[in-house]
Amino acid sequence: MYVKKMAEIRGVTTAQIFFRFMMDIGVVPLTGTTDETHMKQDLAVLDMPSISSEEIQRINDMLSDSI
Repeated sequence: MYVKKMAEIRGVTTAQIFFRFMMDIGVVPLTGTTDETHMKQDLAVLDMPSISSEEIQRINDMLSDSI
C-alpha cells in the first residue's frame, strides 16, 4: 500500500518506484521488455529524484515482512 501511495504522489507507476528503489540501493535493475511504453517508463526512472532514506527503509521493512 505504501508503494502505491508513493507512486500516486509522484505520478509514476509502482514498477517505477521499485525500479528507482533498486537503483538507490545500488542494484542495477535489468529490463527485458520489448514493449515501447514499458521501455519509456523504465528510462523515465533515470530522471526521477532518488527515494529518501526513510522511504528506502519503509520499503525494506515491507519486503522483509513479506519473506
